[in-house]
Amino acid sequence: MGKKIEVDKLIDMLSSENKEKILAALNEVADNIDIIPAEVIEDVISALFFIDLGDHPEMIEVKDKAIKVLSLFGKKIIPYCIKNLAETDLKAALDYARVLGLIGKDAVDPLMEEYQKTSSGDTRSFILYALSKVKDKYIVKSLPLLISEASSQNDEIRDTATRTLGKVFENLKPGDVDSILVETIFNILINRVADFKAPIRAKAVRSIGKIAKAGFLNDTQKEKFKTICKRILGEDENYEWDRAFIVRKEAKEALNYL
Repeated sequence: MGKKIEVDKLIDMLSSENKEKILAALNEVADNIDIIPAEVIEDVISALFFIDLGDHPEMIEVKDKAIKVLSLFGKKIIPYCIKNLAETDLKAALDYARVLGLIGKDAVDPLMEEYQKTSSGDTRSFILYALSKVKDKYIVKSLPLLISEASSQNDEIRDTATRTLGKVFENLKPGDVDSILVETIFNILINRVADFKAPIRAKAVRSIGKIAKAGFLNDTQKEKFKTICKRILGEDENYEWDRAFIVRKEAKEALNYL
């Protein structure tokens, strides 16, 4: 006879304000993830995303644990999380995105499909953010989408795509991406270094730095990027640096990888 789980008791514990009770319940769910129906408990666990850590900083462990436990439901929880990306507030949406990122490979195709279905700029930004959290090589499939959206007219989408292009390479090895595709990514990010938005310029520099750190840039690309970083820092013959400190900070860091 299979193990019987008192789901109602777990729900009561998860609804408690007592940190230790909540953590104990989350551990119980994790230990019995194969026999607890996701639809019975998903709302109760995700309600923990709404804890105000400003008022209750001691609950950060609870929130992080909730994200990890919800991700253990794998494929079964993907539609629920994607639906909530569009229907919740900013902080919770970022947590649902983290869940999808932890699910990994299985979440990539559903996220990309939803991206094409939705016209909401906010939802699209959260989807790109979720893709940045995937640490599986399969994320390479998202690169054409990210390249396209790095030129979006929507500032938030352009910003998130620019950031995600660099994050993707943190979990890849040279050879995982065709050199022609790397060249395309490099060029689009170079264009973003001239973006009129300073945060996007900073993310472009950071992303190229990540690609360089991962060993994907050839000598010509490294030299070109080095020249750009020196210009940003005002170290070339023109002495005209980027006025935004966040951009100069990223350029200085990126030079360490060239």
